[in-house]
Amino acid sequence: MPQSRLITPPKTPFQRAVPTNIVPRRTTRRQARTLAILLVTVNGAAISRKTIAAEVQNFPADNPGEGWRGATRALVIRELLLQEARRLEVPLEPQTNKDGRVETSDDALVRALIEREAPTPIADEDTLRRFYENNHRRFVTPPL
Repeated sequence: MPQSRLITPPKTPFQRAVPTNIVPRRTTRRQARTLAILLVTVNGAAISRKTIAAEVQNFPADNPGEGWRGATRALVIRELLLQEARRLEVPLEPQTNKDGRVETSDDALVRALIEREAPTPIADEDTLRRFYENNHRRFVTPPL
């Protein structure tokens, strides 16, 4: 088994050091840093370029780099949420929408984690009325 030395990692939180046994021998440090940018891991779980490329379509941007970074950031956050849901042993209960489609297990885990850890407060009638009265201008348009 080849020994693995680590190349100095880039200075961003989303990237980790690249083992040199996956970097070709004649790779410069600059090329190795570029390769490190392409390899994204979250606590040891790799996010492939193919997965990022599939996600880019959901991130319209002025240039491809911005879209790529947005997609990568979203996938890193999703992976962190999934790992936290598994760590907390959040129960998996997929829901069905009105069209009969069942959510994926990953979506169900993320939804259940958010519902458990960040519940949405429910306001009573008095609270709603007080908010309306204190913010009346937000709910009224000027006469035409």
